Amino acid sequence: MDVRALLTPSDEDPGPFYFLALVADDAVGEQVAFVNFLSKNGPPHYLWEGEILVGRRPDGAKGVGTEVFALAIEVLFSETPAQKLWGPIATDNTASLRMAERLGFKWEGFLRQHIPMASGVKDARLGSVLKSEWELPFKLDREEHV
Repeated sequence: MDVRALLTPSDEDPGPFYFLALVADDAVGEQVAFVNFLSKNGPPHYLWEGEILVGRRPDGAKGVGTEVFALAIEVLFSETPAQKLWGPIATDNTASLRMAERLGFKWEGFLRQHIPMASGVKDARLGSVLKSEWELPFKLDREEHV
């Protein structure tokens, strides 16, 4: 898997910063995951909201989302002043709920009718991880991934 990470500031001052991590399958070069982090509180940019979109790998491998999101969190906490990453996860999205728990997210609350979907507005659990709590769940060779 080839992972590219990009940290870019917005054009507005004091605008939010955006962090993007793209992942492509080595064999066919298709994008299989996309991570977006957004700083919502302006400078000093301590609080960030995150989202991840994960596709299916042609080889059927599992755990791509966890690996990519962990790498993105590692870059976020090591390259920015971020102290907290948070985000809502639909209560019926069991794979994302499990991934968040594996990555050390703590549940902070419940958001009723929070995520609009084609099938209707979904309830969500609000989870977060603090920089002081963050521990990469696997050995990372940054040269290989970034």
